[in-house]
Amino acid sequence: MFLFLLFLPMVLGDEHSLVFLYIVQSDLSVNNIYQFSVETLLDDTQLDFYSSRDGIRTPKQSWVKEIKEREWRTGTEKLYHDGYLLHQFLNKQMEFSGHDPSERHVLQWRHGCEGETLPDGSVSRLNRINDLYYDGEYLISYNWTLRKWTVSASQSSDLEKRWNNEKGDLQKALHYKFEDSF
Repeated sequence: MFLFLLFLPMVLGDEHSLVFLYIVQSDLSVNNIYQFSVETLLDDTQLDFYSSRDGIRTPKQSWVKEIKEREWRTGTEKLYHDGYLLHQFLNKQMEFSGHDPSERHVLQWRHGCEGETLPDGSVSRLNRINDLYYDGEYLISYNWTLRKWTVSASQSSDLEKRWNNEKGDLQKALHYKFEDSF
């Protein structure tokens, strides 16, 4: 994502990380999608915070406030779109798990990348992160070396097969968004 290239040169040092942490709760918000929040971290320092409860994205570092209004607005709209995709995924995961939608469930999505600043000032990507957790337990992640979704030993192989074989709209959207972002 252009954000990675925008943020990395602003810090000194060799290796850096940019991570987006999404948390979706199965409580309906005013806009009829599950409430969610997003926190952006650069090298474990919070850059901004977004909550669907009020629809406001708040900068947490003074230099973040200097991002052009148009870019800030576009980025905020993308966060809302991501929340809608995760709303759909949480519904599917509750159904797949046989959980009652009236109970509270939580989906966490951690995605981003790690990179290094090269001597010429360019950025080289070292690793990508794309992990999903459901009710606090690791669910599935995308392995960029193998180019497929993988689950932990405690998860059902049906989930892994479904994500790798069905190529449903959500899987495509999460993969495309991530592939396009970093």
